[in-house]
Order: sequence, then C-alpha cells, then structure tokens
Amino acid sequence: MNSTKFTEDKFLSFTQSIRRGDIIGFEGLLGRTKAGELTLFASYGQILTPCLHMLPSDLGGGLTNKDTRYKKRYLDLICNPENHKTFITRSKILQFMRE
Repeated sequence: MNSTKFTEDKFLSFTQSIRRGDIIGFEGLLGRTKAGELTLFASYGQILTPCLHMLPSDLGGGLTNKDTRYKKRYLDLICNPENHKTFITRSKILQFMRE
C-alpha cells in the first residue's frame, strides 16, 4: 500500500488513478472551512481497496428491477439514496430497541 505525499502534481495523478467504487484513505489535519464545515486537509492518500468490478454507470435513476434490487442489495443502497436512508433509520431503531 503505497501512500503518496501530496504535491499538486501527485494530487492530480492520484485523483485520476481512482475509480468509482474504490475505497480510499487519507491522512491530514482536521479543520474547518470558511463556511464552518468540518473538513480534512489531506496531506497523504492511498487506495485501500481497488474496485475489481466497476459499478454500472447507468444507475442514475436507481435500480428498477426488483429481482436485481434484492440480489444485489449493495448496489441498491449505493444507487437509491431513499433506500439507503430507510436502511439506516431501520438499523438505528433496532439498535435502540436492543439497548
């Protein structure tokens, strides 16, 4: 796992080498933007896990085939924000009930 100290050129080449679905990690300083949002000022970055199977690019409208939605649940949660939100809410409710 090769980490990269970011210069402008290396940052540009790093961002061009990552693909949709890759899991990436960063190191840097935690801070706030001018708007007050929490952010990471990255100084190192690396690809932790490359995506071996690219996600379909035509999922802008989400998965519509019910069979595919149930068989490939991970794609459904990535592509349908409403389903992802429902999944998180359901998980929090169950966690609260267990406590």
